[in-house]
Amino acid sequence: MIVQQVLNRVKKLDSDSFQQAVMKAFGPPENWAITYQLMQDVVQQFLTPNQASLFCLILELKR
Repeated sequence: MIVQQVLNRVKKLDSDSFQQAVMKAFGPPENWAITYQLMQDVVQQFLTPNQASLFCLILELKR
């Protein structure tokens, strides 16, 4: 249920707002590479393959 709530909120955010919120939550820039990888692993479990592919591509572009 919590995952669904998070996904619903994510759908409402533009990519820049989402990135800023996530990066703030995960601390200093040294932690960001791990965060990006973990996010990619997690979204693939909860999104369709097409959605996950697009989401991961956006993450890589924002890196």
